[in-house]
Amino acid sequence: MIRTFRRFCQDREGIAALELAIILPFAMTLLLGVMEIADFVLANQRTEKMAYTVADLVAQNEAITTSQLNSILDASAEIMKPFPFGERGHVIITSVHRNEGGEPYVAWQYEGGGTLHEDVESQFGTGVGFDSPLPEGFTLNERETVIIAEVFYDYPAFLTDIMNSENTRFYKYAFYKPRLGALDSVQTQ
Repeated sequence: MIRTFRRFCQDREGIAALELAIILPFAMTLLLGVMEIADFVLANQRTEKMAYTVADLVAQNEAITTSQLNSILDASAEIMKPFPFGERGHVIITSVHRNEGGEPYVAWQYEGGGTLHEDVESQFGTGVGFDSPLPEGFTLNERETVIIAEVFYDYPAFLTDIMNSENTRFYKYAFYKPRLGALDSVQTQ
């Protein structure tokens, strides 16, 4: 009995398989975690880039139509690839104007780019003609306009999709002043 026990303790066959069985779950968890973090950071950066791109493209126009806004929003969804934007994202474009002696107000607002609508509301005014709360430290001079693009995106994390729990919502916004005109109205077309 003692001899069998000694021989068992000295036997080294199968030790690599045992080590692999112990280490593999930890290594796979670490690998999946690193991949998930990289995807999370990439989706966050693309959401921010989308906000800046939309605001910049709108601000480059002298006058803008609804069909141009639709084209900009359709094209901007390409920025999010390989992440699906359609049902997980939404864009709100707001033009905030300030008249002489008045407070900043929403000149026009346009929504689209995705079908996500739950709990999505602009932080810079909820309707045309209403006052617009601009961030502290941001000043809008009289007779000036600013274009604000807000992007909402529900990040589809691998683990939350498996467990059917809530997604992480990214919210990014960008400000651009129009370069060629006031852009305080949208032409329907």
